[in-house]
Amino acid sequence: MDFKTRYHYDPQRDLIGKGGFSRVYRATDTLLDRTVALKIFAGTTGRYGSVLSEIRKAIQLEHPHLCRYYDVLLLESQNAFGETDTTEVGVMEYLNGGNLRQFWQHTTDDTRKKLLIDVLDGLAYLHQNSIIHRDMKAQNVLIKTDGRVPIAKITDFGTSKALSDAGQSSVLMGTIEYMAPEQFSPNEFGAEGKIGTNVDL
Repeated sequence: MDFKTRYHYDPQRDLIGKGGFSRVYRATDTLLDRTVALKIFAGTTGRYGSVLSEIRKAIQLEHPHLCRYYDVLLLESQNAFGETDTTEVGVMEYLNGGNLRQFWQHTTDDTRKKLLIDVLDGLAYLHQNSIIHRDMKAQNVLIKTDGRVPIAKITDFGTSKALSDAGQSSVLMGTIEYMAPEQFSPNEFGAEGKIGTNVDL
């Protein structure tokens, strides 16, 4: 079954999020009769490593407060120059409550406390598995509201890194407004020249 037959979505109506490298759509998986989120990555040239790396990392993680990846698809098409382009698509758990920043404005203090505990629980799991997220912000926490109690789930593992590899990098990763000082200069501000799990807090 090809991609267009299996996954139905309207690019205008079903857009639920976008960033510098991707757009996310709500879609119906007609084969399994369920709603999913499709994360479609743009600018794919040279990005296989980072995209597939994100999905490989995320698909191994299973925790109630982490957004689940189900699969990755590589779609080939011909561009205007007759060359073959490949588009990567991550098939993810659909979370219907928007992100934490949006949800925060419309809920109670008790619910906010519960959602923050959810996030900390998810971070604890990542850190216990020696993974640093490196881009923690309210927009990277999605809310599931199809039960009685909303559930927060961490998403977007594109900048996450194994703790053993978390030394200085030539590429600055994360969202500047949320970054800890050691992310800008591990040698100056990090512990023994490295960043640690504290950057997620």
